[in-house]
Amino acid sequence: MGNQESSCCGCCRRIRAQFYRLEGEVLASDPPDFESARYWLAHPLHHPRRVDECLPKIAYLIQADGSMQQEDLKESDPQTLEAPADLFYLHGTMEGFGNRASINRYDQEAWIGFNTRHQMTACTAFTSACRAFAPLYRQAGMGGSWDLAFQDILSAFEHFLSESGDRPILLAGHSQGSIHIQRLVSERIAPDAAVMKRLVAVHAPGMGNWIDPSPLPLDTAAASTASTASTLEPSVAIWAAATPQADRKWTLIGFMSGGKGFVDFANPSGWSPGACGALLPEDDSKLPVLFRNFVESAEVADGLLRVRHHPAMEDKMQKLHSGHQDLHPYDIHLFWADVRERVKQQVTSFLSRSK
Repeated sequence: MGNQESSCCGCCRRIRAQFYRLEGEVLASDPPDFESARYWLAHPLHHPRRVDECLPKIAYLIQADGSMQQEDLKESDPQTLEAPADLFYLHGTMEGFGNRASINRYDQEAWIGFNTRHQMTACTAFTSACRAFAPLYRQAGMGGSWDLAFQDILSAFEHFLSESGDRPILLAGHSQGSIHIQRLVSERIAPDAAVMKRLVAVHAPGMGNWIDPSPLPLDTAAASTASTASTLEPSVAIWAAATPQADRKWTLIGFMSGGKGFVDFANPSGWSPGACGALLPEDDSKLPVLFRNFVESAEVADGLLRVRHHPAMEDKMQKLHSGHQDLHPYDIHLFWADVRERVKQQVTSFLSRSK
């Protein structure tokens, strides 16, 4: 009998962990308390250093011949009231089953997979002009409840509003987070004129549908190249990245949208010509490094944002999609520098109109 616990499978131990706790222990399945730092992946008061930790410190400029020129980066985003706007960011799925918040993991994880470090580097794409608030909600894994996850998000959003005051706000997410963003806009934000008035923009990559009719115009591929920083209006940007060879029905976005195509994708590669840069793990250290010119071009075709990479980066691109041609985990990372410049322009344009 003494060896029964050691022979039990890991799944059984995880299931029992949902019902038994040590005295004072907080479980990932507990209802979040958004007054507590443990339920925030990013927060300017609880975790003021995390944004800076996940910004790249090195960039490689990929030359036409495939050689790379290194440069040191010293960029730092203000996570105080010096930032002119606030970001509410919803991470994607990190837990495989049930409804669990990914608490107490950030400091133990390297930047791999769908974990907290990967999500935090995605979040920094939106912090060029924003303080970052990213709740760790009980996301819906296999067999989990999407309604329960959304109730956590509503609670986190109300807490966010109480801390943000009357500052401009930007919404962003990825994958499951973007799906919850859609519902949050539809049920909580669109009916509230005071909150809508503060909304700078919505970025919801990694899914394939949106509210119809939309309370904000969609940033389509055509609009992505036509607008300028001075003419930017609040809009919704959605995209799902894959290789040019990808068959949509075999991508995650194809499964998530029931096989339906989505034609109103944005194209971040057209937002800021010259600012392109993909935030990807360096091969040896696994630290986030900015690769300029990694993405040579991108176009919206057959319900996907199809990415063409620099030929010299073939090996790295293969690691990103593992032969399946789906770039879902890197929807944001591939256009990291483009998104950051877009957010900065959107906030600047919003503030200029508010004067």
